Amino acid sequence: MANPKEVLYDWGGLNAWLLKSVNGLSGEGSYYDVFMQLISHISESRNFPYFFLAMALWAGLSILGRWRRNDENLKSHASRWAGTLIVFGVAFAVNAGIVLFLKEFFAFPRPYVVFGDTAIVVLESIRSVNDYRSFPSGHVGFAAIFVASLWPMLGDKAQLFFAGWVLLVAWSRMAVGMHFPADTLTSIFIAIMVAAMVRHFCAAGLKRTLGIQC
Repeated sequence: MANPKEVLYDWGGLNAWLLKSVNGLSGEGSYYDVFMQLISHISESRNFPYFFLAMALWAGLSILGRWRRNDENLKSHASRWAGTLIVFGVAFAVNAGIVLFLKEFFAFPRPYVVFGDTAIVVLESIRSVNDYRSFPSGHVGFAAIFVASLWPMLGDKAQLFFAGWVLLVAWSRMAVGMHFPADTLTSIFIAIMVAAMVRHFCAAGLKRTLGIQC
């Protein structure tokens, strides 16, 4: 009988093969390496205050624009933005807790532990990184929870852009040698589920009590 980890995580060797394929593009000291490091750095969960502030500023400008146009749907629009900010804040906290629990519970090794730091390219310092907290990815989870929270306020083109950004963050985490594909894809799935559940409960509670739409 096959080990569940081999089927669900290792994918019969595909997980490792994909990691090596993506990571193999790094290590030439090129602009690509710098860009991958930059994307990873931006998507650190400790940057939550900046992302929240940016979302709040976006909301304020959007509401101001509708106010100046005397939009009859101004109140509804402002309510939806308020709900979006609340969903982002709550979903971020819930998602962070889930990710931390899963990292500690599974304690899967990072790629450089599995293969050795000479077999793959590592573009981040591993001194401050726990070697056995690869699954799931906190960076990708944070990026995905931001986009999933913001999703209802985005148009089609913006949705496509931000979905691409989440995938780029996932790619960067493999490029810098910190995560396997399974780590990143699981993070995206968890973030989508968390944002959906938080939005559901916010919609049920806040709309009834405060009139805020989530």
